Order: sequence, then structure tokens, then C-alpha cells
Amino acid sequence: MSQRTGFTLLEMLVVLTIVATLALLAVPGYQQPLQSVRYSEAGACLIRIASAIERHHAATASDNEPFSLAHQAPDCVTRLSRQFAFGFMGAEGALQPDAPSRTSWLLQAESLTSPAASAGIPCGALTFSHTGRRGAIGREGQVFSSAEAIRRCWH
Repeated sequence: MSQRTGFTLLEMLVVLTIVATLALLAVPGYQQPLQSVRYSEAGACLIRIASAIERHHAATASDNEPFSLAHQAPDCVTRLSRQFAFGFMGAEGALQPDAPSRTSWLLQAESLTSPAASAGIPCGALTFSHTGRRGAIGREGQVFSSAEAIRRCWH
């Protein structure tokens, strides 16, 4: 009588099916907190950019040189560039790399990820104004006005 060692093909397929099912259930639970962390990092980056703008204006008080993200952005802008587009809100709503004014500006970090990849996060962009006011814009373009919705976006 011969003794069998190893697994049959059917046993391997059953195990593979179970592992694949568990992976499918685990991935969304992993993606949502990861996306929340990215939004928190983008919010912190907006605040770092605002600090860099203030330092730039203090150093160039007599000049009329605008702050430019292309030349003076903190390293977080480059690090997060695959997930967010950073810029100043322009007149037509388009992002611009240069601050439109020394005294009045609105920074924006717009998410580049698809809505499906950001399941559970209704935010499309974070904003930060020259007055220090935080804001959020939904994926459909609606501006969130409630403090709770803004807090959820900024985490």
C-alpha cells in the first residue's frame, strides 16, 4: 500500500478560493483608513504651504514677487503629487501655481484618486485660505459648509 504525500489539486483550489475571498473582504477595510491618512497629510501640507507663503512675504516685504508653488513649495507637495494636485484657486476655479495676490489667496489640494478608490470619503478637495480658514469641496463640486463635514474631510 502506498502512502500519499502532499495535497491534491482540489484541496489546493479550495484553499486558494478561501484565501482570495478573505483578501477581497480585507482590502476595502485597509483602503479607507489609508485614504484618510492621505487626506490628513494633504491638510498638513496645505498648512506648511501657508507657512512658506508667510515666510516668503516676510523675506520679500519690499518686493512684489508672488509666491510660486513651482519654485518655493515644501517637499510634501512633491511627495503627495501622485494623490493630490496643489495650487491656488483661480478666478475660473482652475488651479494655478502662483499666488494671485500677496494679501488674499485660497490654497487647494484636489484629490487625483478615483471616487471608487476613495470609497467612504466624500471629499474631492481640501482648501485653506489666507485667513487660516479650512474648507472642503465634495466630489461633485459642492462646497461643504458644516463644521462636521469639513472636520471629517480634514480628519
